[in-house]
Amino acid sequence: MKIFALRHGHTNYNQLGLCNGDPTVDVHLTSTGIGQAEAAAEVLKEEPLEHIFVSQLPRTRETAIIINRFHG
Repeated sequence: MKIFALRHGHTNYNQLGLCNGDPTVDVHLTSTGIGQAEAAAEVLKEEPLEHIFVSQLPRTRETAIIINRFHG
């Protein structure tokens, strides 16, 4: 069994030097973050992923959705 730990892609808060852990605050991926998630998905595309676990934060869900698209 392999376990992969990934961080979400770049966000607008990263650009501003801010931190946020409140899931009710909409912090989304930037175009850079989307590209980072797509790059991670490309690296992992040959790996069999049985489960993807994410936090409630929108940016983590967005990253997971992009990665999951490569795995159907």
